[in-house]
Amino acid sequence: MSTGFDSEVLLTLALFTLRLIPLVFICSLVVNLLVDLGFSKKIGRIFSPFLRLAKLPEDLSVVPVITIFEAKVGHAMMASLLKKRVIDERHVITCVFLVTPLVMIYFTLRLYLPVAFPALGVEAAIIYIVFSFTAAFVKMIVGIFYGRMTPHTLQTGKLSIETSNPKKNTTRKELLRKSLHESLKLTKSVALRTIAVVLALALLYFLGIFEWLNNAIQGLAYSLGLSSYSAAVVTAQAISPMAGLILAGTFLSHAQLTVKETIVSLMIGKIIFLLTADYPRHAFPFYASLYPTRLAFKIVAYSTLITVPTLVMLTVLAAVFL
Repeated sequence: MSTGFDSEVLLTLALFTLRLIPLVFICSLVVNLLVDLGFSKKIGRIFSPFLRLAKLPEDLSVVPVITIFEAKVGHAMMASLLKKRVIDERHVITCVFLVTPLVMIYFTLRLYLPVAFPALGVEAAIIYIVFSFTAAFVKMIVGIFYGRMTPHTLQTGKLSIETSNPKKNTTRKELLRKSLHESLKLTKSVALRTIAVVLALALLYFLGIFEWLNNAIQGLAYSLGLSSYSAAVVTAQAISPMAGLILAGTFLSHAQLTVKETIVSLMIGKIIFLLTADYPRHAFPFYASLYPTRLAFKIVAYSTLITVPTLVMLTVLAAVFL
């Protein structure tokens, strides 16, 4: 058992919960009002062709638009629609995969442009960003096929968000009261689920599970035959992508690593980060705080099965051809 439980980790998890719960209520209220007032069709029509290709309701085009600016809001909207049984698991999983390139745009603006280019230089930064977008587009393509091939589970035959619209003679006051009621119900459910997930993660930290994983990274890097510089980049990238980029850039600028070694090290670190940190500690708690646990597990498991093999193939290509 770990005797050095990191109080900062528990504080981070608590703050995550405090930020998420009011956000869920606000977003749920907004989406309920948008749906009930019939505005959802007017938003995000540019994404309608992709939704039609994946056999999703065109009204869901509001989700990709919101996701560009704030992923939590987009998922809260889908969680509200799922709770109302307007959409089912197939819609959620497909939409999550479809918006992956949009999420990459967010990370490019927030991380890659201000950090990767100054740290790595133009050549290495472009290769790294292209590889990251390639994995995102592969996931989007799989999402389209998943949406087309997987049968829906709704009992109604028409898959349209407008099926939940009220009658025309419903007053706006009644719509607001209805939306408030549904939003409070969803927020209560999310809050209870979030607290359970946070407590489970705190227990894993206390038992030293994540500390053990991080300590194993260094040994894995050396076992792959990487140099001490590459091993350091892998370790840094596996713990913090920003730290990995900065450290890789330092070694690259001093000719201690080549572009090829830099990209391979960053990609290996990225894979380890996804498996040991991003998916279990970030993605799953986030999805589980909004969606049913079974659905959250599906999203993370499918993402792992798609993204990790894609990144492995890209890493091999970099090792062979760069």
